[in-house]
Amino acid sequence: MKPKDEYTVRVEKLVNEGAGFVKVDNFPIFIENVCPGDLLKIRINKVNKNYATAQPVEIIEASEYRKVPECALHKVCGSCNWQFIDYNEQLRQKRNIVSETIKNIAGIDIKVEETIPSPLVKEYRCKIQMPFAQTNVSKRILAGYYKKKSHELINIKYCPMQPAVINEISEFLKIKAQEFNISGYNETLHKGLLRHVIYRISSDLSQILIIFVLNSDIVPNEVKKLSASLQEKYNQIAGICANFNTKKTNVIMGKETVSVIGKTYYTENLGDIKYKISANSFFQVNPLCAEKILNKVKE
Repeated sequence: MKPKDEYTVRVEKLVNEGAGFVKVDNFPIFIENVCPGDLLKIRINKVNKNYATAQPVEIIEASEYRKVPECALHKVCGSCNWQFIDYNEQLRQKRNIVSETIKNIAGIDIKVEETIPSPLVKEYRCKIQMPFAQTNVSKRILAGYYKKKSHELINIKYCPMQPAVINEISEFLKIKAQEFNISGYNETLHKGLLRHVIYRISSDLSQILIIFVLNSDIVPNEVKKLSASLQEKYNQIAGICANFNTKKTNVIMGKETVSVIGKTYYTENLGDIKYKISANSFFQVNPLCAEKILNKVKE
């Protein structure tokens, strides 16, 4: 086996980090962006001592578990890997990954229960971190997610995994930031003011906390004006904060966060407990699943 060799294979399963797994002459091959059950023509990319990687060249026979992705940008956006796979099959593959990991690494052969599904499979993310940038010529503000395995920003207008109101606010922010002459961040040059915008939203969509991550150690007047216009338009906004990050780093947030307008937290109810969630707090991004986790621990 060598690079550029082609084979016809059927995908057996998915493995940790989401690649498809097959064997040719008992030699393991990992293939990105495939579905269990796919019959494929593949081309070898790289051959290592114990395994090879490959890319799909042609889908000869699509798996019964393949579906049309919810997002038109699924193939380029680096945020969701399995949108083209039926959700129930995703759950089965996750269970299998856990079972095989425990067996192969820990050497323990135990029963792993079925994966508990999320109550929502769309618009469930209650923490969203979006990098902001700016075009060189038109100075248009861009926001979205990075292309797979890169830091090339994909401008996103609609993401089905986040609440619709966040998509709306993000588009409003792009327009207003340009209107107030707020520059987007250039990662290569380490220039531009607005690095990221972080949205944190309650599961009932009644409270939103927004955090501007700034390449600055103060809150400029333009950011205060932008915050005021946001709060005026969206009454769900509980508060707006600024986080300072002037380091040339891939770490999203700096150490200091200050209030710009309103509260520095929002509240989330899980069962009979109310949580106060601030800009830097850890909290499950899918609160409805978090409640299921808590209930399972109690059980």
